[in-house]
Amino acid sequence: MFLTDAFASTVFLVSFYFLQCQKYKLAISISFLGILTWPTVTYVIWLLYFFKDAFPQQAPRLKIHTGKTLAITFPLVSIGAVTTLYLLHNQPLLESMLYIPPSIPLLFTSAIAWYLFLFVILRHCDNQFYTPNTYIREFIRQSPWEKLAFIIIPFITLYIFLRAHTNNEFIFSGTAFILQIFLRPLKYPFITPVAHISYFGLTPLLVIFLFRHLSEDIFSRSAGYALAFLAFLFFAIDSEARHILPLLPLVLVPLANVLDKMDLTVKSIAILVVLQLALSHFYIPINTDGLAEAFDSNNFNTVAQRYFMSFGPWMRFHTYIVWAAISAFTAILVSRILKKSKI
Repeated sequence: MFLTDAFASTVFLVSFYFLQCQKYKLAISISFLGILTWPTVTYVIWLLYFFKDAFPQQAPRLKIHTGKTLAITFPLVSIGAVTTLYLLHNQPLLESMLYIPPSIPLLFTSAIAWYLFLFVILRHCDNQFYTPNTYIREFIRQSPWEKLAFIIIPFITLYIFLRAHTNNEFIFSGTAFILQIFLRPLKYPFITPVAHISYFGLTPLLVIFLFRHLSEDIFSRSAGYALAFLAFLFFAIDSEARHILPLLPLVLVPLANVLDKMDLTVKSIAILVVLQLALSHFYIPINTDGLAEAFDSNNFNTVAQRYFMSFGPWMRFHTYIVWAAISAFTAILVSRILKKSKI
């Protein structure tokens, strides 16, 4: 039960709800369940708790163009990872991450597309990040010893208990996980947004088109919310969309606040609902002939796609083209609707 995405999502949703209700002891106590399956959800709740107060208006911010810097940094790191694997003659590892034979022209094209996508989204996020010293100072100011003890003591106790009752045969590699986050966006051009739209429907498009207002809402809430949002964006880089599923409520709350300020008509809302239903996969049968055999042979590129709902890493080229066309068409409709309903 503990090793499921649904369990991790439930832990975060309930903890986040009680945090919003300012029932901090209940929120933190429930968040500890995340240690058993998806520790990130626990740590994000703690970030929201430790930095729950808004920073002073005069708090110093970074002077650099942070949004544009991040837009170029992520693709450069991806290219650097690919170059390193080639220099080490470790192309099989790259192929295992992409599920296709690596192609230099395709990787280069995907890297350019990845930069353009990030630039369009992040170009309005400059001067929203505080300096590191500001975070340190506010952490000390907002985190008295009793608040730290409230988390550290049970965390150490749980850690010792788990170490005493588990073995050292780990099947998870943090290094490999971070590496795949930077490599998977290079499988096909724009594979990450296409995969997210395939998995979540309209939500990624709403986040993309309203990112400027969304980020302003988030950064004005608290430093904890800003840091948690950055963690959300980092995991969202990976085309395997389920990695951000447990943290989705973190974005839905400010997104709903932004949408509430828009002058959306009943007709516009009806169109969005119909589009979401069309993207929801509810009409696609999963248990079809050949599904069991596909799992037995680890063949995730054919009928197993019905089960994975077209997960980005496993998308074959035909699936990618179909969903890229669907995503582009849906993006045009959503863009027109939002332009008529500006804040």
